[in-house]
Amino acid sequence: MVTRTIVGKIAEAGYWIPAKCELLPPGPSLLYMDHTWNAGQGASVRCLQTALGVEVDGVLGPQTESAMQAATEDLTNALHDAIAADYRADAKFPIYGADWLGRNDRGRDLALTLGKGT
Repeated sequence: MVTRTIVGKIAEAGYWIPAKCELLPPGPSLLYMDHTWNAGQGASVRCLQTALGVEVDGVLGPQTESAMQAATEDLTNALHDAIAADYRADAKFPIYGADWLGRNDRGRDLALTLGKGT
């Protein structure tokens, strides 16, 4: 049986840790983690780099990590927009796009709530 604990361990080991989500504030880390889970690390790193304004190469290297550590909750909307653009560029967008964008919007709304500390 798959439990919440097992899913949490999969998320942490497979996505949270490799994507270095802990370097971001709570709100942006939620969006970044969700996109990593949904679209893969390469796509989510490129979206993060776009939102951070650093070179977009899909590599989670020192420049991106430094920008992650300097990020504030203000990154939430820029990351949301970069993720939406990534979804829109996907060939499967006509099939899944409405669901993907809805998930991204709900994630942004939750991220903004987290950023307020509520």
